[in-house]
Amino acid sequence: MKRCLLFAFFIFFLSYSQEEHAWVYFSDKANVEESIANPISILSQQALDRKQLHNIPVDYRDVPVNEEYLNILKQQEGISVKAKSKWLNCAHVTGSIEDIDALQELNFVAAIEFANNSLNQRSSDSEFRIIHKLESSTDLNYGTTENQVKMMGTDYLHQRNFTGDGMIIALLDSGFPNSRDISAFQNINLLGGYDFPGRSPDFDQPDLDNHGTLVL
Repeated sequence: MKRCLLFAFFIFFLSYSQEEHAWVYFSDKANVEESIANPISILSQQALDRKQLHNIPVDYRDVPVNEEYLNILKQQEGISVKAKSKWLNCAHVTGSIEDIDALQELNFVAAIEFANNSLNQRSSDSEFRIIHKLESSTDLNYGTTENQVKMMGTDYLHQRNFTGDGMIIALLDSGFPNSRDISAFQNINLLGGYDFPGRSPDFDQPDLDNHGTLVL
């Protein structure tokens, strides 16, 4: 039985303002060696057990983002910090183009990538480009989902026996209205969810966008 953890996830783009969204990448992390040597200080026991099951070592990506860097970003003129990613070692910020560009002056900022790609002057082989094409063939019958499966490279994972069986799946999307009531989802062990913009556990309210329900 699959278990899912759902998140209602919104990003609002305000057409009446000059606000832009960007990822700010950091140059390093704090206490890396100490954290890796004591992994329970940065990961839950469940996460450690899962890594051991799949022979995945605890490494630099598991170390949290430097909180001091985040605090400094929050103090910058016109900048709001919306989220952080320890795997990418960066923060999601909003602000004007000028205010975001000014962050380059901070000595711990390695790079800035705007959500609006026209604002980025980057080569096609950017070190932050993480999506790549996987070529594979499969004998599995995906039915009407074959196009989506091959676009995402899921068949490549299935061939290597990564099926998601027994895993907790986190789904981030714009809303999951009625997801607790739809009969087709009764075989899913739904652990819960959260509406980040609304700061509420009510992720399945009927007035939310239904894209998340469709994806689920």
